Amino acid sequence: MAVALFRHPHLIRGVVHTPFGAVMLDRGVAELPQHVGESLGWVMVSDEDEPLPRLSGSRVSVAHNSDTSASDTTAPKSQ
Repeated sequence: MAVALFRHPHLIRGVVHTPFGAVMLDRGVAELPQHVGESLGWVMVSDEDEPLPRLSGSRVSVAHNSDTSASDTTAPKSQ
């Protein structure tokens, strides 16, 4: 029985209950026996495929100085 990685059609994280049992998703991908993933209609993922971006890594933090306001961060002031 060959095992492969399969991408869920629209979910990113959580547990999916299928007729074959519960499957844990991480970044939209689950490790399943090949016949199970194919029968569910999920797309097989190879190692070369682009992984989904991590939400925690894509957040931007803005440092606030005491002499600037939120409106000042969008465009530089001209003097």
